[in-house]
Amino acid sequence: GRQMRTVSDYLKGKYRLVEIDSERTAVAAAKKMNAEGIGALLVTRSGKVVGIVTERDMLSKVVAAMRDPANTQVATVMTSPVISVDLGTPLEECRQIMGDEKIRHLLVRDGERALSVISARDLLCAQTAVQADHIEKLEEYLYQYS
Repeated sequence: GRQMRTVSDYLKGKYRLVEIDSERTAVAAAKKMNAEGIGALLVTRSGKVVGIVTERDMLSKVVAAMRDPANTQVATVMTSPVISVDLGTPLEECRQIMGDEKIRHLLVRDGERALSVISARDLLCAQTAVQADHIEKLEEYLYQYS
């Protein structure tokens, strides 16, 4: 069945990294998020991950702070450092970290290598899939005896 216990079980090798350089503007970040249909970008400086910028960062640190997005560098609004997990991290632990840290995105690493990002929404989808699978098995079981 669908045993989704770890980050690896959920991602199944489908990694996606969308990055933006720390010196780019908040406008460039917003455009990239929109184009990619995602709510967070990894922020890099000379190819190394230095932070993450999310829709929430943009809202609280640019819009609500009344900063000019065309003249605001991603570096000034990103969340840093990025909290990361690895492929073997249990999804339950990811939920725990997000709750404790009040964040919605975690960087997935393989050693030093950045692989992907996992979001609170991903965790919700994983949970829903597992529950749907459980329901299906219960129904099959019940129908055998009806």
